[in-house]
Parts: sequence; structure tokens; C-alpha cells
Amino acid sequence: MIYFFTKRQGENSGRKVENWLKERAINYEMISPYTLTSEHLHQMLRVSEEGFDGLILSKTRAKKVGKI
Repeated sequence: MIYFFTKRQGENSGRKVENWLKERAINYEMISPYTLTSEHLHQMLRVSEEGFDGLILSKTRAKKVGKI
């Protein structure tokens, strides 16, 4: 099972990811910030090599990785 985190339901980039997962018949669960649980957060931290810094994308870091 893949957990797919999105800011808002119906976002264009979110729809693209959701369609990609559906086309490949990959099980996923879409999670919004409103349904995020402490267990989801613990799972993310377990797989993150950089801890919270790896999960949070600031504007400065986004520019460095070319996302803005």
C-alpha cells in the first residue's frame, strides 16, 4: 500500500499521480492534512534519511531542488 499525501483534493498534480497509480493498478490511499495521523507521520520519519528536514520543503530548499 502506498500512502499518497496531498494538500488539497482535486489538485492537478495530485490527479496526475492518482491516475498514474490507477493505470498501474497500484494500491494507494490518498491522505490530506486533515486526515494525517501520528502513525502516518511516524512511518514517514522512519523512511526519511533527513528526518523532518526531508519531509518539509521550504521555499529556499524548493529553489535549490528546482521545484519553484
